[in-house]
Amino acid sequence: MKNRTSFFILLFLSVIFLPFIFWNITFGFYAGYISLIIYFAGLFFYKKAPGIRPLITFLISGVVIYLFMIPLTLRQLENTSAGYQAKINRGEHLTFIEKCNIYGLNITMVVVGYPIFPELSKEAFLMMFPSKSGVREFEDDFFMKSKKMQEAFKKSPRGKVYWPHYDFPYHEARTGLTLNLCTYEITKSNGVKTYKASTKVRYPANAQVIIKTFPIKIVIEEGILHYLEKEGWLFPYTSIWIHKESV
Repeated sequence: MKNRTSFFILLFLSVIFLPFIFWNITFGFYAGYISLIIYFAGLFFYKKAPGIRPLITFLISGVVIYLFMIPLTLRQLENTSAGYQAKINRGEHLTFIEKCNIYGLNITMVVVGYPIFPELSKEAFLMMFPSKSGVREFEDDFFMKSKKMQEAFKKSPRGKVYWPHYDFPYHEARTGLTLNLCTYEITKSNGVKTYKASTKVRYPANAQVIIKTFPIKIVIEEGILHYLEKEGWLFPYTSIWIHKESV
């Protein structure tokens, strides 16, 4: 019974982690090669002594080593992405594997970014699926915590808000990353004030997003993701974030 349980755990971990490992390898990350070695080492010891303990040991070892290598992986990501962008700028087409790497980058940003920037991750995730109307609506008040949005609300019931950079406190960066460039409107009806903030969810043709999180710096070439939009792998749309309150 224990061996059967450990086998299903091994199968589950393989389905989850092997695609991620191979994505790291095709992107050229050293962490991917090391993770694959750890995976096969785990299989070897599992065959010699089936059980949950070797699986947990090698899983924890792989995660710790991968996290330790993140600064190097991010530098490799920056260099490889810049190479993809240069190739696109020259009018060259990316290979299928290169497109898969970029698609995997979008998925990784969704998963990794969700605990910190959940609204941005939701927008990026939904770009993977076409929308019939091209418009998606969400109810959330996260943008109400933005100082820049509140200042705009006081000036006019409708207008636009732009963030030239995201080197702001958390809530400002959270709103700016999700809504830049934002068009907003405030309406009142039947004792309810409605705030609507809308933005075009799409990647610019040639731009970088730099997120500084001590002790690392994350550089994302948004132009390579824009390339996937043109290739029909990602689907831009308009997002409308709505918050209502009684007055």
